[in-house]
Amino acid sequence: MMDKFETTLLYLSNERFPANLACTIQQIRMCEAFGRLGVAVQLVHPAYFDVPSYTEQEIRQFYGVEPLFSIKRLFSLLSLSKPLVDGRKRLKLPFIGGLSFLLSSYLFALRILRKCSASHQIIVYSRNVNGAYAFLQLVKWWFRHKKVKIIFEVHALEQQTPRSAFKRLLRDSDGLVVISKALFQALIERFPVNPQKILIAHDGVSARAFAFSELTKKDARDRLRLSSAPTVIYTGQLLPGKGAQLFVQASKLTAPQVQFILVGGHGQYLQRLREMIKKEKLTNILLPGFVPPADVPLYLAAADVLVLPPTADHEISQYTSPLKLFEYMASCRPIVAGDLPVLSEILQDHHNALFFQNGNANDLAQKIALLLADEPLSHRLASQAFQDVRDFTWESRAEKIYSFIQSIDQPLEVL
Repeated sequence: MMDKFETTLLYLSNERFPANLACTIQQIRMCEAFGRLGVAVQLVHPAYFDVPSYTEQEIRQFYGVEPLFSIKRLFSLLSLSKPLVDGRKRLKLPFIGGLSFLLSSYLFALRILRKCSASHQIIVYSRNVNGAYAFLQLVKWWFRHKKVKIIFEVHALEQQTPRSAFKRLLRDSDGLVVISKALFQALIERFPVNPQKILIAHDGVSARAFAFSELTKKDARDRLRLSSAPTVIYTGQLLPGKGAQLFVQASKLTAPQVQFILVGGHGQYLQRLREMIKKEKLTNILLPGFVPPADVPLYLAAADVLVLPPTADHEISQYTSPLKLFEYMASCRPIVAGDLPVLSEILQDHHNALFFQNGNANDLAQKIALLLADEPLSHRLASQAFQDVRDFTWESRAEKIYSFIQSIDQPLEVL
């Protein structure tokens, strides 16, 4: 891999692949986008013994991406530390799981750093504290003469790792990437981080998703075997803070002929929602469950209205950059979104979306009804969102981040 390219980018992850999680979609898409820049990209992630060992081809097919990067799986016992793949909790042994992967990360980093020539540039791009920390320590101890830049992408203020390691990465990484202005502000207020080494890069959408905007609602519904009724759709996870229950509540307050479809979720969260729908005797809501990421744009094309209802009572909603937001915008369908400050970094009320009062199911139902009744308004908002999202593709995000990395002339001194 390192013999054919001047630069190698190692994307370090802590996740199972494939998986029905937005974080894995984001990481896979970024690996593909970095690969388009002409660098050797390798996704490095831990092995989990509670899931099968999929081939690289199977993983790429699951996400619908091109073979522009390789995938490396490292030994770990993280299955003892994290919830099972279906979301069920189990007896956790975080020390054993975390330590095993930290050791594997050190061995992998040592092998890479010893092998690369002094002229070869290595970019360690990580959302994984263990992996980035291993590279950071080895560069400090033995490999200062190598051309290594360590970039840490931050999505939250808390990590499921020792706080000291997280703080060390914030301080000593060559650069930090954050997913929202809100997270940038919170980060520099809580930690002694140099703002000049932080890049704000919101998430994005695959350029291929734009093609689905040309698909008519009828064609999309026919392919999905959906009725011709007015259709309101939510896609994504059902975790606390995502607003799935609010979406269900709004379905009760809307005309019964309106069809609500909640796409995504699995395990206990999906089961709880099904029980809620059964208890409320709701007949106008469908739960197809998880669908492969490559199929999500088809559901978006079938919608009359798309809903983004994250609630403000979870930290994730304060700093988020939801993938579904950009997918919604690229579908050229009108969006109703909760009026969270972080969403206002991308959306503007009555400009490219309608905002509803956060957590208010009645207001959400009213805004849905307004868009269903006012076709000119729906068309204007959808068209504007479609234009605005062209600046937020994975490809443009990768170019922005890569330019930021290359602008770091000398790695920051590790103290």
